[in-house]
Amino acid sequence: MKNNSGTNLKLLFSQPQNTVMTVKGLVESGLKHYEILRFEKSGIIKRLSSGAYSRFNENPDVFGAVNALQRDLKQSSHIGGRTALALVYGKIQYAADRKIEIFSYKQEKFPTWFKTLYSSSCIQFMTDFLPSMEGLNEWKHDGYTSLVSAQERALLELLYQVPNSVTPQEAFEIMQLITVIKPSVMQKLLENCKSIKTKRMLLCFAELCGHQWFHRLKTESMDLGSGIREITKGGKLYSNFNLVLPEGLESL
Repeated sequence: MKNNSGTNLKLLFSQPQNTVMTVKGLVESGLKHYEILRFEKSGIIKRLSSGAYSRFNENPDVFGAVNALQRDLKQSSHIGGRTALALVYGKIQYAADRKIEIFSYKQEKFPTWFKTLYSSSCIQFMTDFLPSMEGLNEWKHDGYTSLVSAQERALLELLYQVPNSVTPQEAFEIMQLITVIKPSVMQKLLENCKSIKTKRMLLCFAELCGHQWFHRLKTESMDLGSGIREITKGGKLYSNFNLVLPEGLESL
């Protein structure tokens, strides 16, 4: 093994700070399994769980763990929805006890080490209602960079949860705060979105909020389906987009 000033130690510390270092990622960077074990025994790194390490003086949070999912496992898993709007864009209040929302494409499951260490602090949505890598931005945090939902995608991820884990009223109140978006980004997302309900709610809420960016969207290029979608049983029919929603949203 090379000494602590050697190439292998440089490889080890080339990993981003404050993130989980996976065995897979370390091996792919050029380290051998026995070298990883020696670094662990010497106290240079510490084992967090099977297959996951960190530097001896670091305790990566869930954001640093998501970075490892993207960096080492090549997953599309990313911080999205309400969490992205709150932590990245500062648009809404985020309760400290609220679980962090992570969106993954289809069947991208969390590895065992992630579930062991972080499952209590986050909730995973495995969906394919949006293209896996569209509408993501780089986010610099705590010494590393990860991909997170742009606010256009985050809005759609929020509305996707209505009415199961987000109420229409709550989603509408958040929509009122999003006065500036990139219409070209939203247009592309809406054209490729598979959820009719989500698309209609975005357009309906944006119109009710009086957002100027709504008028720059080309609805004729979007598949909005047919028939009525009842979001709220016994609610009011908002006929422009054939949605049944709580009456009085406009007055919130």
